[in-house]
Amino acid sequence: MRNTFLKDVRKAWDDSRVIFGRTKIMAKALGTTQEDEYMENMHKLSQVNDISLLTTNRRRFMERSDC
Repeated sequence: MRNTFLKDVRKAWDDSRVIFGRTKIMAKALGTTQEDEYMENMHKLSQVNDISLLTTNRRRFMERSDC
């Protein structure tokens, strides 16, 4: 999944990590219900077909909801 947009994201966030994984494994790691979710509302991500995570230590970042 290496395209121009992804390369730009990786370059802009070079101090962070982009994590890709199988949907079911990512959903299980984040939690599929409110009882077993890692953080509040993370279980909602298990309903999304394709999941990728951007992990960072930055304090602020822009959230883009149209992706």
